[in-house]
Amino acid sequence: MRTGKGSCLAERRPSGGFTRIPQNLYCEGKCETAKTGIMSDYEGTVSEVTLGISELAMSTNAGRQYAIVWEFWVRPGCESQFEQVYGSEGEWSRFFRTGQGYVGTELMRDRNNHRRYLTIDFWRSPEDYESFRQQQAAEYQRIDQKSEQMTEHEREFGTFASIG
Repeated sequence: MRTGKGSCLAERRPSGGFTRIPQNLYCEGKCETAKTGIMSDYEGTVSEVTLGISELAMSTNAGRQYAIVWEFWVRPGCESQFEQVYGSEGEWSRFFRTGQGYVGTELMRDRNNHRRYLTIDFWRSPEDYESFRQQQAAEYQRIDQKSEQMTEHEREFGTFASIG
């Protein structure tokens, strides 16, 4: 795991990896390994992935932390717009901030394929997230449909809970 000022990263082995999109919100060079696993993208590439999560984001309500991880393949030429919409100050984050229990969002880009991204949305609990989704279903769908224009493929990679 690489750490350094402003470099909370996800590392993909044996070659290449995910790099965190530069943001100042949750990451100040202090990361911890959150999860390691095997990831297969929609093009069939299989990689071992270790997600690096900022200590500040993971320490909020430790033991009840909940994360939803999404993988996206962005259409050529839409990368900048995607980063603006999905970044920690983007439309999705601003929308999630209206929900009780939202902690923050991390956006990461694959170092070898700059069209492949991960988002990690942090909530205090699965109940907070599900309650928000139910209460804000119409707005969630509106933003999701608008955002789909920027992507070729998206999938929920998984949901994770802090164990520490």
